[in-house]
Amino acid sequence: MGGCGRACWFCRRRLVTAGAVFFFFFGGLGLWPQDAPRLVLAPERVEEGFEFTVSFVVPHPRPEDVGVEPEFRFPPAVELVRGPEISPAVLKNPVSGEWERLTRVSFLLRAVRPGRSVLGPVPFSLGTGDFLTASVLLECSRAQAPTASFDLVWRSSPGELYEGESSAVFLEMTNLEGISVPELVSSPRPGGALFEEVKGLGGITGYTVGERELFSMTVASWLLTPSSAGRVTLPASRVRAGGVTVTSAPYSINVRGLPPEVKTSGAVGKFTVDSRLQRGEISLGESVSLFFRVRGEGNLNYLQPPLVSCEGVLITSREVSASHLPFERGYRGSTEWEFRLSPQNAGDFTLTVPRFFWLDPESGEVSSAPAKDYRLRVLREEVSAGGGPPLGKPGVLFSRNLDSVEAWDLCDKPYLYGFLLPAGFFFVRGMRRARPKKNSRALFFSLAFRFPGGLVLGAVFTGVFLCGSSYAGAGDVTELERSECLALVDRGAEAYENGAYGEAREAFLLAREGLPTSPGIYHNLGLAADALGDRAFSIFYFRRAVMLNPSAALLRSRLAEAERAADITHAAAVPDFHPDLFFLLLAAFCAALAGMPWLVRGRHVLLVCVGFLLFGALLSGAGEVYQSSARLRPWGIAAKGGGEMRKIPRAESSNWLTLAEGTAVDIISRGEDFFLVRTGTGIEGWLERGELLTDDEGGVDAAKTRTEAEEKEA
Repeated sequence: MGGCGRACWFCRRRLVTAGAVFFFFFGGLGLWPQDAPRLVLAPERVEEGFEFTVSFVVPHPRPEDVGVEPEFRFPPAVELVRGPEISPAVLKNPVSGEWERLTRVSFLLRAVRPGRSVLGPVPFSLGTGDFLTASVLLECSRAQAPTASFDLVWRSSPGELYEGESSAVFLEMTNLEGISVPELVSSPRPGGALFEEVKGLGGITGYTVGERELFSMTVASWLLTPSSAGRVTLPASRVRAGGVTVTSAPYSINVRGLPPEVKTSGAVGKFTVDSRLQRGEISLGESVSLFFRVRGEGNLNYLQPPLVSCEGVLITSREVSASHLPFERGYRGSTEWEFRLSPQNAGDFTLTVPRFFWLDPESGEVSSAPAKDYRLRVLREEVSAGGGPPLGKPGVLFSRNLDSVEAWDLCDKPYLYGFLLPAGFFFVRGMRRARPKKNSRALFFSLAFRFPGGLVLGAVFTGVFLCGSSYAGAGDVTELERSECLALVDRGAEAYENGAYGEAREAFLLAREGLPTSPGIYHNLGLAADALGDRAFSIFYFRRAVMLNPSAALLRSRLAEAERAADITHAAAVPDFHPDLFFLLLAAFCAALAGMPWLVRGRHVLLVCVGFLLFGALLSGAGEVYQSSARLRPWGIAAKGGGEMRKIPRAESSNWLTLAEGTAVDIISRGEDFFLVRTGTGIEGWLERGELLTDDEGGVDAAKTRTEAEEKEA
């Protein structure tokens, strides 16, 4: 018994010793400090050109155990004169009142540029642990200016670029105490690179230093494309705001050379490549087009086209069309070349599109699209009528042609869902015949499917999203009979063909009052508005027609032509398909569910049927999400003269992005005088109410408000 007691005492003593060592080592090194050491400035406010000290105290008695990261660099507004100096210090503990031996780390710095700068955090080590200090805000002012201003810095997405790579660089006002609108921005162009100013990139961010809330704001952004390997230096730039002018420090970016195989195209980014021949058979004397397109993200604005070759065929012209938008890593969109080819003789020819190389800057890997050959047959006689050029674009729609672009709108007719219920009857009948006789599942099937009310609820559940989500434009009350509306459509179409565009527009507007959900009438309104020179309303009506029937190719092509003619690049997307697709899928699902008990028998019947029911629920949810996100989301069109997207909802705010007239945007929220909108490229900003045609009342009220405002200003 005594030996057992001694053994227990010995074990307890070892545990206590191990615990003390663990607490001393990990508590003193690994878990220390609970609060990061505070940086202290002396003096707290510094004038330009004067020296000052930055120090912090480490609660450790031996200076030789403290080390500072040698690669640490202070911001460019200050320069290091001397340090770090690590020395012992004796300070009084404000809590216990006792004197303690500590370690002080100090730097001697000189303020070389006025403004606000964040010093720290400073990395240091203690024993086996690495730690960081807190940050401190340095305010440096000129002798004649008692208060410090903001700081001005360059910022770029990657720290290193490839030759020919396009990347955004930003000039930012940092350490602002509030949002400030710059009065002057001056930035010289760097050498050895293309420097294109773009808008809409960057933003406003907030952060906290100590107990102070500060902001960083982009004042200007450019796309930088180096033309050769080496280094590109962004020169010192000046910004004047609040009566104070601040100059940034230069900023250098290293530029790497391209692999030899990529130099022929100069393509740097993430791309997909495709090509096509307009026609494979033509007559001698005709010409044909070969299209080569590059899509993706990268330096789309500076690509070299492939060298298309074919003996006996001349390239008479080469045109390039670009549809891309700037973002932080270059451009996003597509670039397409059209080679116009003219054969010299009749016969069979082979057109060769060579291999196209590009470099992915993130991975450093070279990708390529294989070479492609096209066969072209040139006939001496004219081609048949069936192989002729495509038809010209159609004109205005008469009443007899409206049905060609009308949507079925099956999802908006609740009585159609009654045709889905008989499938439930066959499903129950099959389940009752397929269920086992003598096991627990027989009871389950009897309880679940004996009452037809449960079947009705199940069918209603799968279709509830369409029954309760009728499209907002599908009104039931009309002031005019359909026949009268069709007569107005014919009257307006005749006036349009005779050149009376104003009369045609009035007739179409009257017809729309009786048929507010007819995409054909909105198509005609778009043509009339375009003929009258009202680009914003023209695109508005074309987009409204596409929203009503996204599946109509004529309506989509009209909208695309109008936006292309207006050179619109930031338009919000339109729905890809009509919600009737979900109704048809639901009908197919019910038909499959009705026959499932006869197709799948035995032990897997229950599992398969439960899976089908879950699929129906997912289908219903997908339809509801599509209705709300694609068709029912609020949208608007930049009014005549375009729109100025502001960073904050104030009239005096600086311009964030200038929208071309007719640009479609999604409305996020509505204020008293401004709309918060989002472009098709994801840029958000504020537009004044008078600069936006909304979907309310088909845009008529918005147009009236805008016209009255213009007359008042005049």
